[in-house]
Amino acid sequence: MSEAKKTFARKAEFALRTIDDQAVLMPLGDGGAGHDFIYTLNEVGAAIWQLIEPGRDAAAIGRLIAQEFDVSVERASEDVRNFLELLVSKGLIDEA
Repeated sequence: MSEAKKTFARKAEFALRTIDDQAVLMPLGDGGAGHDFIYTLNEVGAAIWQLIEPGRDAAAIGRLIAQEFDVSVERASEDVRNFLELLVSKGLIDEA
């Protein structure tokens, strides 16, 4: 399967919250055990997080980000791939 066609799933034990106009990704309850920190996300990171849905691949997320932020599909796709890889490495999402 090509990199762009991989799909991803958010782990239920993490949630995106807005605190004082700042998007933060934080662990919930015992499901986030071992994660005693929060991640601050910029506007693009928060949008990518919200676009991670079952069946939606990285290429589709890249196209949606390109439209929303008026950047090239190539640029958005690269940024999305990098961010998704980071989320996987931190254990916040799974490759589906």
